[in-house]
Order: sequence, then C-alpha cells, then structure tokens
Amino acid sequence: MQYNGPLVVLVNKFSASASEILAAAMQDYKRGVIMGASTYGKGTVQRIFDLDDMLGDFSSLKPFGSLKLTTQKFYRINGGSTQFKGVVPDIALPDAYSYLDQGEKESDYPLKWDEITPARYKAWNAAPAIDKLRTASQARVASSASFKLMNEMVQRMRKRKDDTMVSLKLTAFRAEQEQAKAESEKYEAVQKAAQPLAIAPLSVDLRQLGSDTVEVNRAGRFTKNLKNDITLREAVAVIKDQL
Repeated sequence: MQYNGPLVVLVNKFSASASEILAAAMQDYKRGVIMGASTYGKGTVQRIFDLDDMLGDFSSLKPFGSLKLTTQKFYRINGGSTQFKGVVPDIALPDAYSYLDQGEKESDYPLKWDEITPARYKAWNAAPAIDKLRTASQARVASSASFKLMNEMVQRMRKRKDDTMVSLKLTAFRAEQEQAKAESEKYEAVQKAAQPLAIAPLSVDLRQLGSDTVEVNRAGRFTKNLKNDITLREAVAVIKDQL
C-alpha cells in the first residue's frame, strides 16, 4: 500500500479506456470518490490486421491496406462493462463540455453495454460515506456563483450549437459576438475572484525533470492553470470533508 488517505478521481466524458478502468476499479473497491461527469464509454480493445501479410504470391496488389477489428472487451469486477455507459460518477458536477455529443454511444454501431458474472472481491474497509459527501457537495455547488455561471454558459452553448441560423446583418452579428465575449469575461472574473488553490508540482516529479528547464516550466504552467479551477476546488473540498 502506497497511500491510505482520502482519494478523489475526477472524470468527464473525455475520460476514456484506461482512465475509465482505473475509475471503475476505485469505485467498485470503494477505495475513493469518483467525481465529475459520466466517462466516454470506451470498453473495447482493437487489433490491426495487415492484409499485405495475407496476400502471399499476389504481391503486385500491395499495398492492400489493413483492417481494425474489435477483439476484446473490458469488464469491471462487479461484472458490468465500461463499454457504452462508461463510469457514472458518485458525485456529479456541472461540466463545461456537457453540451457536446461525445462518447462511444454517439459513434456509429457501438457495442452495447452488457455484464458477466461478478468476480469475488473485498471492498475497501474504510469506504467513504458517499451519500453524506454527495449531499455536502451539492449544497456547495448550489450556492456557488462560479458553478451557476458555468451552468448558464453551458445552456447558451447548447442553444448556440443547435441554432443553425447566423445573421448576415453585420450589426446583429457583432452584437451577438459582443454578448458572448461579455458573458465569457463575466465567468472569468468570478473565477479570478475566488480564493486560488495552493498548487505546486510534486517534488518527486521535479527531481525526475532534473535541470531540463523546458519541462520544469511546462510543469509550472500546468499547475498554474489549475489554481482557479472550480471543479478541482470542489474535489479538494470533498477530500477535506473526509478528514
């Protein structure tokens, strides 16, 4: 065991394949709290078959191409698949990408969800109190000006995505652009006004980067952009609720 403290795993609809397997394992073993939005639903394995290898004496036909076939499927220890449905979070959070039609279920002819016999397993003996944590999180999100603005922004983006009409009148078009800019700036202002998180790269990671200034600066830029992330801030609050 490397760590026995409270654990939160953040996911959204762009969490796919291996990240879904990790989130599902943490959820099934009740080792941590899964937060965010439902994941992508990529629970299958593909293999590339080179058709040139099968042509034999007909080398003049090369290159003949290749086929990508689905050959395997992932299943959770509880018997359910991560395919199609993805992993449903224990605590749902408003998501800026929720207006997008993304996910395995949105693709052509996806394999449907199914399940097999569950494996024998023992859950974490210090499982988090999900219901209690969810109630506290929902109360914070409901009173958060940042999350409220995010929800409003998502609704506007969803409406804009479905609206196929664009005004050719320059004044009307510019007015729409100015309104969108003002709404975006309002959201950013609320974000900046919030108390920033104290985030820094792990010392062990910095040691691995050594004297590579490019990588050190890249790590610094990554953590800097997280300091005002409202989703990450709520995840930290859920961790504190478990202390």
